[in-house]
Amino acid sequence: MSYIYLVIYKICLKKYLTLKGQRDYLHSTSIVKSLDFVSRFIKINKIQFNQYLKYKPKIYISSYDNFKKSKNIFIEIEIQNKKKYIIYMKPSNKIFSKSNPYFENINNYKINGENIIFKKGKNLDMFESIIAGNKILCNNILESEANWAAVRISFNNYYLLENEFQEITISNFKVIQNLWFENTVYIGDEILCSILFKKE
Repeated sequence: MSYIYLVIYKICLKKYLTLKGQRDYLHSTSIVKSLDFVSRFIKINKIQFNQYLKYKPKIYISSYDNFKKSKNIFIEIEIQNKKKYIIYMKPSNKIFSKSNPYFENINNYKINGENIIFKKGKNLDMFESIIAGNKILCNNILESEANWAAVRISFNNYYLLENEFQEITISNFKVIQNLWFENTVYIGDEILCSILFKKE
């Protein structure tokens, strides 16, 4: 069964192996989007970004119990059906050949203390909008214009990303040593995920 998951995911990921804007690495939003199809029959638990993936990935799968971390594993995706598995990525020697324009803009957002409320950006998908909203909130609270990278995304209900007309709220903001921040993302009144970011 795990082999079937791997084959399907490899096919899905191919569509998203393009860089965004001026970035020279595969963006977190591309990884999230690549899971849309497989999320129909498996549960998406967590994505861990250990390093920037600047080359096309080699993709593997392991049972959760047998998975061993190593420094050359750049991205880990925890999935679950009856059992837990880890889809993980290592860099190949093949460079990304395509890059698409990408602008992280959302409008008509409202900041209330350490919360931000907004709707999906006009030219962004739901998770792209969430990343953009997070960066606005963090830079507003910390009064900086820093770059932030998603390190860990822990999903409560991945399927909520389908609700494109619902309001998005980001709250429960936590700052750790002025270097990390974590928060909770709501779609409507339901929890989508929590995201841990690191200041670059």
